[in-house]
Amino acid sequence: MYIVVCYDISDNRRRARLHELLLGYGNPVQKSVFECSLTGGQLQKLRARARRYARKPGESIRYYQLCARCQERTEADGTQLLETSPPKDFVV
Repeated sequence: MYIVVCYDISDNRRRARLHELLLGYGNPVQKSVFECSLTGGQLQKLRARARRYARKPGESIRYYQLCARCQERTEADGTQLLETSPPKDFVV
């Protein structure tokens, strides 16, 4: 199934950990939005693991399941978000 996951977490540390978790399940399309192709079991596991990151009032993790036809009709404009690793130290 095709799942769009988006989140709003206020704490930088928990937000970064959730982002890292989601990288194991899908592709980031915005800083807090991921597209994932998951089985039902994978979705349950993801939700169980991610649930602990939304602790405070107003924080949330939302999962939108899209049908195959909806996935085919998904369009995007602009550039794709590229995950970058922190710059490595170098000597000049």
